[in-house]
Amino acid sequence: MKNTKILILTSLITLSACAAMEWQKPNMTEQQRQQDMNECRYDASKATASIINGFDAGFQKGTLYRQCMEIRGYKPMRVEK
Repeated sequence: MKNTKILILTSLITLSACAAMEWQKPNMTEQQRQQDMNECRYDASKATASIINGFDAGFQKGTLYRQCMEIRGYKPMRVEK
């Protein structure tokens, strides 16, 4: 199980280095997008505060953050930087 998590994390880091990704939603202002991102980060941090293992906490926090943004209607999109 730990090897699987390490492989997933390594893959995500490698992929994120190849392209810039940004949460996007049609007809959404930058201010609202930032507010939604901050709220999702806060909720994910609060939900994982009791997890002792740093790796597990980080993995769960990332999963919860992604789910929160997707529930709000955002999709990760590749952007030119």
